[in-house]
Amino acid sequence: LHASRFTTFNPVIDLIDQCAGKQWYQVEDFWHGGRSDAETLHCEPECALFEIAIYGSLFRSTLKANLDHRKGLDLDTRLNFIKYCIGHWFRDNYKGFAVQQYGPYKIRWDNPHPKREQHSIRHILKSRRWNAAWEKARALCGADFEGADFDSDCRQRLWVNAVQIQGLEAFEILTPGGADRWKGRLLELRDKIERLDLNRMQSDEKDMHGNIFALDCPVLEDEIFLCSSGMWP
Repeated sequence: LHASRFTTFNPVIDLIDQCAGKQWYQVEDFWHGGRSDAETLHCEPECALFEIAIYGSLFRSTLKANLDHRKGLDLDTRLNFIKYCIGHWFRDNYKGFAVQQYGPYKIRWDNPHPKREQHSIRHILKSRRWNAAWEKARALCGADFEGADFDSDCRQRLWVNAVQIQGLEAFEILTPGGADRWKGRLLELRDKIERLDLNRMQSDEKDMHGNIFALDCPVLEDEIFLCSSGMWP
């Protein structure tokens, strides 16, 4: 772990900082064209790294089971992890996503509002810089699932997500030579997604507006959107 701190984690933390941290903010005319994705964020890159990694470590076995059409940890369990372990200041009890007053939401005189960690993580996952780094690894395994149809879009979202939620050690993929060492495992993932019967991957949750965003399979970006969708009218 000590060696990995310097060879793997620090470079990825730096990448996250460029996507949503201080380096991202430190650009000329930030609010006036300096960043195409400019918005107010509070991102701690080290925390973001481990939040993404822990989600992957907990739910990659569920992903593997779901790709084989077996059951794993359900969506409600995954949403509870996000709600309580990746905090968010917007915690109004809108339908289906109420939070209890403990953990980051415990009301005390010295307890500030939880930071917008969910919002920051979703911003990172949607960042062009972040996705460009992972795209290089996916390219070793063949073409992405291209096409404007629902089938291709679902497979592509699963493929993009699956590569990124393989746990802490998977960040090795972003280091020089790391993608080559992971190529066999990534090819296996891609093959399962390509052969997946999407008719059996029905969504089982909706956001407060009634729109379906989550497949019955771990997709971190979609699940964070579900938890924080009350921010938008």
